[in-house]
Amino acid sequence: MNMIPRWLGDRFSRGSPASFPAAFRPGTELEQDLKRVNRAFLATLGLSILIAGYAGWQEGALGPVLVWCMASLAAGAATGFLFGIPRGASPGPAAVRTEQAAAQARSAAGSAPPPRPPGTAGAEGTQGLRPNTNLEEVSDWLTKIIVGLGLVHLQDAPAIIHAVSTNAAAAMAAVPTATHVSLATAIVVGFAIEGFFGGYIYTRLFLQGAFARSDEDMMGSKRKAIEQVLQHTPMEAASSGGTPSLPSPSQLQAAAEVQRVVADDPRAAVEKMSELAHEYEQTRATMPSGGERTRRMSEIVARMTVVALGAQSQLSRFASSPQAGDRLAAVVMLKVRFDPAYGPWLADRLVEEPPFVGYHAASALWAACRSLVTAERDKLKALVAAADQKLRSKQLRDDDRDQIIARILE
Repeated sequence: MNMIPRWLGDRFSRGSPASFPAAFRPGTELEQDLKRVNRAFLATLGLSILIAGYAGWQEGALGPVLVWCMASLAAGAATGFLFGIPRGASPGPAAVRTEQAAAQARSAAGSAPPPRPPGTAGAEGTQGLRPNTNLEEVSDWLTKIIVGLGLVHLQDAPAIIHAVSTNAAAAMAAVPTATHVSLATAIVVGFAIEGFFGGYIYTRLFLQGAFARSDEDMMGSKRKAIEQVLQHTPMEAASSGGTPSLPSPSQLQAAAEVQRVVADDPRAAVEKMSELAHEYEQTRATMPSGGERTRRMSEIVARMTVVALGAQSQLSRFASSPQAGDRLAAVVMLKVRFDPAYGPWLADRLVEEPPFVGYHAASALWAACRSLVTAERDKLKALVAAADQKLRSKQLRDDDRDQIIARILE
């Protein structure tokens, strides 16, 4: 029995530090926690097995006693595993503050929040994006069932334990006595409890980190794939002279490829879109107004176009953000794939955003008008006409944007 704790301890003390994940390398807090758990749990388990084995040997039933020890331990460990499976991340304070800031900004502006179509997630869903969670869901269902049935049948628990213990005692003697039943009860209850705590603790210590590392590895591969698509996609020069800025065929093909890459987990695309939105804000804030800044911002829009379909699930979050870069990202998403529910919001961008964002919003509206049926197109043109009246009343003029608006209204 002494070899088991020593072997587990050697797993975290032998070899070069680089051969282990950072959290498990010698000297880390987690490594110390594992040593403490190993010492406490394995010492308790070893002592329990020795006592149970001695009692079984005294009764001439060492094999059956050890079998019941392992069965009870396995049942408890399986239950502890179900209770210990880590859940996906819930919205953090930052996400909540972002949503609150967006709501305050909309309230101050007197505008309604953009619609959230069925099947999409808002800011609160951003950190909930993660790979397949079937095991988590099964664990959640089973733990609730176990707790619920346990509470309902709590008064029946002694009878159930007695029946199981009587069955275990029958393995020790053909006609079990009260001593056999008492020993069997201690084995069934004691090893089930030890198994539960062992399964729960080791699941939390090992699987939580393993799941996180697995997610990070998958995220890293998706980030690399997105970067490769961006590197191999030509970024056409920005349109000018009142010509709408529309995605090129190569950009649309690249956007479909990114969507395929992140189909099962769009977090990498959402993070890349957020990064590009921040880059736009930095460029606009640090560079002087002029052709060079417009060119740099147009390059960012071209890269946003490639990522747009992959991040489409978070359209509502970007549209409702108080950050101008996020709203530009939402405009680009609608340019690539228009959603009629966002028509009013997109028309408001013509008035409420800087000329650069307004120009791309006008481009998205122009592309939408070309693809919609007559009734939907007329509704969109009415929204654009109302926005144009507001621009004229406020004397907010921009040649490129205004020329696209005029083409829409023709």
